[in-house]
Amino acid sequence: SELEQETDQIIQMVRQQGNQQLPPREILRRQVLERMIGVEVQKQFAERNGIRISDDRVNQAMQQIAQNNNTTLSELPQVLAREGVNYREFRESIREDLLVNQVRSRVIESKVSISPREVEDYLNQKQREGANNRYRISQILVAVPGEASPSEIEAARERITELREQIVSGESTFRDIAIRYSDGQRALEGGDLGWRSQQELPTIFVEPVLRLDVGEVSEPVRSGSGWHLVHLDEAKIEEEEPVVATETLARHILIKPNEVMTPAQAKATLYELKRRIENGEDFGELAREFSVDTSASQGGDLGWAPPGRYVPRFQEALDALPAGGISEPFETQFGWHIVQVQDRRDTDFSDVVAENRAYQQIRQRKGEEVYPRWVQQQIEESFIDRRLDN
Repeated sequence: SELEQETDQIIQMVRQQGNQQLPPREILRRQVLERMIGVEVQKQFAERNGIRISDDRVNQAMQQIAQNNNTTLSELPQVLAREGVNYREFRESIREDLLVNQVRSRVIESKVSISPREVEDYLNQKQREGANNRYRISQILVAVPGEASPSEIEAARERITELREQIVSGESTFRDIAIRYSDGQRALEGGDLGWRSQQELPTIFVEPVLRLDVGEVSEPVRSGSGWHLVHLDEAKIEEEEPVVATETLARHILIKPNEVMTPAQAKATLYELKRRIENGEDFGELAREFSVDTSASQGGDLGWAPPGRYVPRFQEALDALPAGGISEPFETQFGWHIVQVQDRRDTDFSDVVAENRAYQQIRQRKGEEVYPRWVQQQIEESFIDRRLDN
């Protein structure tokens, strides 16, 4: 029943996209079953390793979905019902997606390492290119088991070659072939892998993609997962803009309520300290004497900080002050504060942002090579009784 329900949903999704040829139902069911098996082995891995998705996290995701659809969380069940979607089943599908994403992050974190040299090489290569070439690609995968024999590998190569000939001859589109026959995780989306920079492309796809014109399909490409075809859907160049943000130099005094000091007394103490500062006493000296923060020994100095460094309530107090201004006492989860903005400056964070982005893109690229192999390994090591043929 789960298989039939999932198959019906896929059929509905593909038909809503329009002008897409569906494979025969028996082929589609087999595709859907393999996807469900992949999800199931990941769910079982999560259970064995204590990975859980809390109701609060599901609620946050549902809230975001409601906002994206210009409605509220309380109204979302009615909105889904009008589209023929059961709210409870939809909610559980969101929990499942979050769980699979968490498993993916856990696996990639354990299997992918990135050295500073890799980030440096990535940035140097990008600088040589002088632009952000971006490609929208799709793939078809004919999977090969990890312990495949030479004859099995050759049979898979012949199969991917046959599929390519169908596409090149115009007998069928790349998307339709992907939906019908691909073993990739995005098969039922026509193999669409979305937009990628050159650095985000899986390593084995870089050279084939760079040789393609838009609309062309690559020769078969071999990887640890099997044989691939890559289709270049679109390509574009985007110039990078500098990233400039305003840094703030500030210092503060923190007083924490405790057994002998109530919150009201902490607040009153800070009012008194502020009065003394305004009457000419040195902020730094009072911070050294009264603040319980680790910055007290530096006179409360917090150094230069970009936006978002501090918790929201502290950041709000900073943003409301002019240079030289001192806040009224305010409370955060750390205690009661007064803060003084000493100076502000505009700083170019392009290099920092570029390094962070490089790390994320390298991680994504490596993850897309590692994770499908890991899922396939989990499937091969599991006992799976496929009964479609019966």
